[in-house]
Amino acid sequence: MFSGKLITDLFHYSQEHGFLLLPSWAGAEEDLAACLNSSRILKCTFNWTEADVKALLPEWKSFVASLFEIGEWYANSEEEYGSRPDPDYMDDENSMAIWEKYIRIYPEAVQTDDTTAFCKEHKIEGYTPDLFLEMVNRYCKLIACDAPLYVFAHEEVSLAYSYIVNKFATKVERIDTFVDDQEYASYFKDFGEVTDQDLEAIRDYLKELGEYQGLTKKAAHFLFMCDFYSEGEALDPQLLRKIYEKIEGNFQKTEKENLAYFSSVSGLEEETVKAIYSIAEESDYPAGFARATNMPAGSAGEYVNYIFRMMKM
Repeated sequence: MFSGKLITDLFHYSQEHGFLLLPSWAGAEEDLAACLNSSRILKCTFNWTEADVKALLPEWKSFVASLFEIGEWYANSEEEYGSRPDPDYMDDENSMAIWEKYIRIYPEAVQTDDTTAFCKEHKIEGYTPDLFLEMVNRYCKLIACDAPLYVFAHEEVSLAYSYIVNKFATKVERIDTFVDDQEYASYFKDFGEVTDQDLEAIRDYLKELGEYQGLTKKAAHFLFMCDFYSEGEALDPQLLRKIYEKIEGNFQKTEKENLAYFSSVSGLEEETVKAIYSIAEESDYPAGFARATNMPAGSAGEYVNYIFRMMKM
């Protein structure tokens, strides 16, 4: 419902770059705490065409609509999740078939830790059927719990990711670059050497991911250094590689060096730029501090470039 355009955009992005970077969505990690770490990235390769996407969109819209009204039935009836819904409540003709395939006896399968057998019995196939099954039920349960709009809208995006990965992915690898704690297990295999092309894609991906908000300290400092050294121009791949190696090699030393640059600017300027990049100590400035400075729309980039010039003087 919310994510049809997202799927189309993801297709065009993957065609342009040859792969797609996705955030590690909740459910992809064996330890769900890792999902709070927005700098953990999945590098996905797909086998799909524009015709595939056009055919997929009405199927996807109907699928999500069915999950939504199944969840609504549970919310209104207060019946136990997994029990058989009232067919007369359903408007979408596929809803009962969706319930039969993805939700019937799912709670029992989870309790016995036998979702693989569930997928086989219910003919749920693809690249990651177990993971997709989990995401389907997570979304439907949120509707059943009468979750706020922004919560299940966000979950629908994660469901869309798992939907296209399960249907079209040929390879998915986990990139733990810039992750502060790499001890979490994952559903996907670790990625090997990060290429220059990967670094450029990761930099662009992180910039688009929440406008620097909510990233790990490593990721935030990586973006700070990219902007600081670029001087408004495209970064040379060798310089981008050097920044990456400094961050991953000795982050504590690099962090101290970065913070030392602020000695040439005033306290307010320091506070604002740190807040923009989320590199301030958590106790210093609240989230969104930079947005609360009444800075004119679109001027943050120019302001940051000005401060960077001051730092380099």
